[in-house]
Formats: sequence, structure tokens, C-alpha cells
Amino acid sequence: MGGTIDLFDGLSSGLVPQGGGWIFVARFHKESNYAIFEIISYANVKRIEQSESGVEMFSRGLKAFVVYEPTNYPLRFMEPYLRDELEQIPLRWENLEVIEASSRDRVLVSKEPYMSLGSFVIETPRAGNFVYYVYEEEGRNSIRNLLLEIFKKDYNLEYRAIERVLDLVDSNLGRMVEKRAESD
Repeated sequence: MGGTIDLFDGLSSGLVPQGGGWIFVARFHKESNYAIFEIISYANVKRIEQSESGVEMFSRGLKAFVVYEPTNYPLRFMEPYLRDELEQIPLRWENLEVIEASSRDRVLVSKEPYMSLGSFVIETPRAGNFVYYVYEEEGRNSIRNLLLEIFKKDYNLEYRAIERVLDLVDSNLGRMVEKRAESD
């Protein structure tokens, strides 16, 4: 996909700038269609520490979350911050918009960006998962296209639901850009 590079390959090659950018994380559940997409906006990284388990970036990170929940997901009525570690996001219901598809599957989207102070960690992706660095100049379009492709091809989500998800993500991305500009 144009405008993206695997984050860990990019770090090894020196292609990920410390000045700022976007990171797109996709984590898929092994036994169901449950998935978490994390979009991170960062700027002015002071230090990057890479290990076998992942990378820690010492910078403030603004995050937006998108969660795909199939109808048969057993914890769908549990607060997202209370779920099992691999299925958890740091948000409560009141911090999320819930979009229900005609199939009864649903998508949860952050209402506002979540701020991670001091540093944030990106885990090395397990099999089937991926982490992309998204180039700044193409950031919003690339993120939108990634989500569009995943929801259309992998989840066969109807256009009405996809458009609502993308509108909410765009709103989050816009607020991230504003907050990054305020901190410069």
C-alpha cells in the first residue's frame, strides 16, 4: 500500500522519522473475526528503544481505536477496558461510538483521541497482525484506505457502516493534527 512501510523494517532501515508521523496497528483475534485497529499520531520523539518484544517511543502519542466485534463475540457487552489483555482497549463505553451493521456485527470507534503521556509501546506483531508506519504527507488518506480495504474485503461490511466508521476516524485524525499543532 502506497504511503506505508512496515514499522519495524522502517526503524531498522532508518526510514521512520523521529519528528512525527502516524502508526497503524492491526491485531486480529485467532479464533474469531474480532479485531482491534489502533491509530497513533506522534511527534518529537526523544528516544526510541527497540527490543525483541517491540519498540518504545519516548514521545506523547495520541491514539484512536477502532474495534470490530462479530455477533458471536462472547464479551461484547463487557466494558472494553475490562476485557482480556489481547482484546482490551483503554476506553469505556461512554468514550466510544457504536456502529451496528445489518449483520448485527458492530464496530466501536473512539469519540476522541486518547493521549498516551511520556511514551508508548508498540508490540512486535504476532502472525497475521501488522504494524505500519504511515508517511505524514499521505497519512489520513492512507489510514482511511487501509480501513476501507479491511472492512470491505475481510469483513464484507456494508457501505453505510463503513462510511460512518471512516467519518469518525477522520474526525479523530483531525483532532490529532490539531492537538499536535497546539503542542509544537
